[in-house]
Amino acid sequence: MSLSQCHSGLEAVWELLNHYPRQCATCGAPLTSEAATDDSARQVFDLPGPQPLVVTEHRAHRCQCPQCGETTRAAFPEGVTAPVQYGARITAFMLYLLHDRFIPEDRWVELMADLFGVKLAAATRARMSGACAVRFQGFVGTVYRLIQTVAVNHLDETGFRIGGTTQGLHIAATRWLTFYRTAPKRGSRWEGLLGILVHDPWKPYYTLTGVLHALCHAHH
Repeated sequence: MSLSQCHSGLEAVWELLNHYPRQCATCGAPLTSEAATDDSARQVFDLPGPQPLVVTEHRAHRCQCPQCGETTRAAFPEGVTAPVQYGARITAFMLYLLHDRFIPEDRWVELMADLFGVKLAAATRARMSGACAVRFQGFVGTVYRLIQTVAVNHLDETGFRIGGTTQGLHIAATRWLTFYRTAPKRGSRWEGLLGILVHDPWKPYYTLTGVLHALCHAHH
């Protein structure tokens, strides 16, 4: 096996299997690989089989100084903070499926158990999501500041269930940026938007002042 580019241009783990005829189709004489003159190729794209969980045990050793006699213990790698924890790949996979693909939690639990034999408790999933949300705040703030400076924004809204309660999910989008926010009410006002706002003829949008309003053609 090797890592290389396949015919479609994708990077993949490459496994080459050679097949040789065992005997001559005409006279029946035995054949070996040394008799090969040319070949034809066919590729089969597939996913790797589910792998067993990989456990990496970190051991921070303590060493005694031969000169002064004091002992010093090595530091654990950054991010390794608990006696037992889940790694970055499991966390990333969970965040992607739950918060980007919007896979319901009960289905995600079944998927992880079926494919990888991993069963994460609800508290663990919530802790992973919360930690990511904290790290994400700087990026969210940057996107919102950029949204506030563009000449044209496209707005939309819908209901969104959070913790069993219906709230508002609002979107402000440009060609390059998409900003999502949740609010207690679907009609909660945006703040700080300028320029031209493209939206449907929902009345709360017209309470925004200091901007120009443009109706989305799909809603005429």
